[in-house]
Amino acid sequence: MLLTTSTMPTALTFDNWHFKRSTDTGWTKSHTNSAVTEIFPDLVNSGDIPDPLSDCNEALVSFVGRTEWWYKASITVEPGLRLERCELVINGLDTDCDVLLNNEHIAHTKNMFRRYSVEVQPLEGINTLLLKFHPVDHIKDKPFEPITLLPEFGNDRMFVRKAQYHYGWDWGPRLITCGVYKPVELVLWDEETGKLDGVDVSYRLDVETKSAELELQAITKGGNANVVYTLKFGDRTIFKSPESTHQLSDIKMWFPFTHGDPNLYTLTTDLIFNGKIVDSLEQRLGFRQVELVQSSLDTGSTFYFRVNGLDTYVNGCNWIPASPFLTTLTRQQYKDWISLLKDGNQNMVRVWGGGIYEYDWFYQECDSLGILVWQDFMFACGQYPGDDEFVANVRVEAEQNVQRLKKHPSVVIYAGNNEDYQTRDEYKIPRDQFYARKIYEEVLPQVLADIYGGEESTTIAYIPGSPYSNDTLPADDLTIGDVHQWNVWHGKELPYQQWFKLVGRFVSEFGMEAMPSYEVFTKCITNKDELYPQSKTVEYHNKAQGFARKLSYYVYANVRILENDLSSWIYATQLVQSECMAFALLAARHRWGKNRLCGGQLVWQLNDVYPVTSWSLFDSCRVPKLGYYSVKRLSEPCIIGGEAFDDNVLNLFISTSGAQNYASDDASYFVQVDYYDMASVIVKTERFPVTVANNSTVECGCLALDEHLILCITLHRISTGNTSATVNRYIHWPQPLKHYTLSGDAPVEYVVKDGYLELKSRVLVKGVFVQCDGYLQDNGFDLVPNETKRLKVDTSTTISRVLGTYVNAT
Repeated sequence: MLLTTSTMPTALTFDNWHFKRSTDTGWTKSHTNSAVTEIFPDLVNSGDIPDPLSDCNEALVSFVGRTEWWYKASITVEPGLRLERCELVINGLDTDCDVLLNNEHIAHTKNMFRRYSVEVQPLEGINTLLLKFHPVDHIKDKPFEPITLLPEFGNDRMFVRKAQYHYGWDWGPRLITCGVYKPVELVLWDEETGKLDGVDVSYRLDVETKSAELELQAITKGGNANVVYTLKFGDRTIFKSPESTHQLSDIKMWFPFTHGDPNLYTLTTDLIFNGKIVDSLEQRLGFRQVELVQSSLDTGSTFYFRVNGLDTYVNGCNWIPASPFLTTLTRQQYKDWISLLKDGNQNMVRVWGGGIYEYDWFYQECDSLGILVWQDFMFACGQYPGDDEFVANVRVEAEQNVQRLKKHPSVVIYAGNNEDYQTRDEYKIPRDQFYARKIYEEVLPQVLADIYGGEESTTIAYIPGSPYSNDTLPADDLTIGDVHQWNVWHGKELPYQQWFKLVGRFVSEFGMEAMPSYEVFTKCITNKDELYPQSKTVEYHNKAQGFARKLSYYVYANVRILENDLSSWIYATQLVQSECMAFALLAARHRWGKNRLCGGQLVWQLNDVYPVTSWSLFDSCRVPKLGYYSVKRLSEPCIIGGEAFDDNVLNLFISTSGAQNYASDDASYFVQVDYYDMASVIVKTERFPVTVANNSTVECGCLALDEHLILCITLHRISTGNTSATVNRYIHWPQPLKHYTLSGDAPVEYVVKDGYLELKSRVLVKGVFVQCDGYLQDNGFDLVPNETKRLKVDTSTTISRVLGTYVNAT
């Protein structure tokens, strides 16, 4: 790449990398010409290793993580280039790396999450950058043997500031990669004009008056240039001024999409010298307040979010890295993933602490779509060091990433770690051996206070860990703080019908395993004789401990298995996941009443890292599981539902969330309950008026249950002119499903017409599964006799088949 003279700061990015094993003599071209690359995709492309994501190949490539790998790239600097100031900016190297420029050692990186900057003096002509990546598979001379919740993957990872999931997790492979995770740039600028390194934005927002005091601080290096700030909302210029403090009125606040519009402003910062712009930076920003409300209750305290003065019930998901090889991900993929959250009525996503501080793309999409972000710091499931060197490294990591993410209105809370306090509790780690407590309780909150403005800040919240209660109670206490509720699947392995016993003040993790789509298995398994549920390769692509027993237990405890082929097991596990999600969400939303006994839930997890059977709602091909649709339906702004605390009575309720006004004077509501017998005949109908409250839960009385009756419960709204419209429907099925069989043999009829898929049945149908090559707005739904279900489909959509179980039809 050629660089010519310029008065503007110039960033020259190293690309077109070559790599080799440190002991080899020859170099091999990277699989990509881009600025980022890493060892596993490069070795696959060169034919040196098989695809580690396919078959059982993971076991064949473990040597890669134990090997030293070198990368090199060159740039050409033309003679005559002004070189008054020059920095080598390392945006992200994974991980332990010696950096040499023109054979001179200039840096040693030991933190994947940090940005390093070194002042250098490049040569005229060719400049070569050499990166020597040292293996971090095994750490010698560890100062102590840390405890981990995942002992099967070792404990070396806790000494390395690297994405922890690379060492293996219970949903992902052990593939300890290395490489140029983010670009490396040579940045040159004129000492007289200087350059912009960023802009710090702070504000105090008054929600009632919709006014704000905005403070701007350009971060510059060198130079005597002036700074001019321009703030716009759409095409309207709010101000253009060198002043750093501004009083703003009529603020268009940023809201999560469930409560308003995610309004964004555009701030342009120009560096001006002799009347010319010599550097410029543009960023989006939004104005919003956030409060984590932890008010005292008769037992414990609340845990919910208040955004711009509005109590905000959270429906959301946990996010893990979308690939073992981060350099292969694209902005479009992030855009597609985040849009699925909004389409699924999810208003929050949690960036889990065993992955990475995500790329800017991720947060930009959340900003644009109105998705709240819960951001973990990068610690997960272990006993981390607390020595001075480790803490100092983490402090810089935190400062850089918090400063980077500060501009994103979507980021509303940080958590110090994922399940480190839970590790402390489970293994009874003494206080003086819980070394990283200093990080979670002192360093990280101080970093946030320094950057966001201290305890008076209304723009960020913080908790020391997730889950976390207080300094005296277990981390997973149900009455204080958030909880990771794994007594369904893990722990006590309770039936999911008992979710009403498990709800905490905020459930930040819970889930149920389900197999991915058949498409995933056919792509990752080359031997088609292995495409059956208990095959070696299918089981290899499930990393959870005890998965065979647990998955079989929950399937056989709830649904009848008539076929033992892979497709049938995919459907059965996904139906079980869907049912588990329904019981969990109903329990949580039931408790969103005036006392705010539950502030929301985050499903574990939205996505997969590779082809695997896991707790995800979408598989690695981004095909939704039936559980996604269950979550979507029960995250609608207004739902009617029920909880059965025993076999005799259903406690009926209506729950609303968001900013919509349901209690207007021009509307009334009633509930109709149709009791169906096992022949799909209505044997009784009840109708009664109900009240719907705004952003709350209303109890609607109790209904008697009969194990031979299915209750179809519909909430209707009557508006001006006596017009009735269906608001929401809930069907209560006797449990477990495997014990009941609806009579009759009436297949689901379907037709694609005028851009819609229309489905109808003459009998009740549980869990209709439509398989097609396109994305559907709904799936895994129940059908009521003789009602037509209409789903919008693309004109190119091909329907493969429609599966449905009449609870347990033959």
